[in-house]
Amino acid sequence: MVSDLSRQGVVDRRSDPADGRRTIVSISHDPETRAAIEGWLANGASAWRAAFEPLSPQERAVFVRTIEAYEKGAAGPAGAAGAD
Repeated sequence: MVSDLSRQGVVDRRSDPADGRRTIVSISHDPETRAAIEGWLANGASAWRAAFEPLSPQERAVFVRTIEAYEKGAAGPAGAAGAD
């Protein structure tokens, strides 16, 4: 997926200068591409802000822990290894 997005100019890839084994992937620095991505993500960000706004800090924490537990479970056995 990253290769496809890189070929399309959506993301930039470069080697990590501190660790040559790693590749750093970031959103394109092209202003037009970056604006398009930010516009695409804006509705989702607004929806999350609206969903979280009425929640107390404790309720937000429960939601975050629930999503983390779901992600670990959805990852399968490899994602469950080392789980608390």
